Amino acid sequence: MSSDELNVHEQSTEEAARARVDRFRAGIRSYLETMAEVSLAWERRDWAALGYADWAAYVNGEYGAERCSSPSPWWCSCARRWAGTAHRTGRPL
Repeated sequence: MSSDELNVHEQSTEEAARARVDRFRAGIRSYLETMAEVSLAWERRDWAALGYADWAAYVNGEYGAERCSSPSPWWCSCARRWAGTAHRTGRPL
């Protein structure tokens, strides 16, 4: 095995594994909170409030290359519920 290959038999230390879990939780929480904001912006027609003709124009104008597509009503509901529950309870996701 070359030094560039991962030794799949190597086990993390408890400290490294715990740190990774903490980063995962923080990333998931941040992602869900961001998606809740995106869905709220879409549902509340933020593009109209900011003078854009539609969602696509808003996304292109505000975020350019960082484009995202319109969230579905199902996703809007789930993202807000997940993020809201974590925020209200203070429990990790």
